[in-house]
Amino acid sequence: MINKWASWCDNCQSESAAFQSASIRYGRQVAFIGIDGKDSNPSAAAFLRHYPMTYPSYVDPHETIAQTLQATVYYPQTIYITRDGRQVYDHAGSYASATALDQDIERYVLR
Repeated sequence: MINKWASWCDNCQSESAAFQSASIRYGRQVAFIGIDGKDSNPSAAAFLRHYPMTYPSYVDPHETIAQTLQATVYYPQTIYITRDGRQVYDHAGSYASATALDQDIERYVLR
């Protein structure tokens, strides 16, 4: 699953703890990837110091990666991809709770 975030995005900050917890819980079953879009490196580095990630996150300042995923509108945005490379769900906006994130992981990735 791919989560697009940015340091200036308040909702990205709100859901970061849920993603961190989920990546630890599901890390052996699910690949987590972050994409930092439309951001400056110093701001992104500060964000990651405050909201550390246990999974890789890639810098995408011009949304080149996001364009490939057709994920350029919302922050945050989470894309679910199956093991065989099919995009099966696009969650636009933030997750209201860790439970909602877990439900989508189980519904779209672990099924």
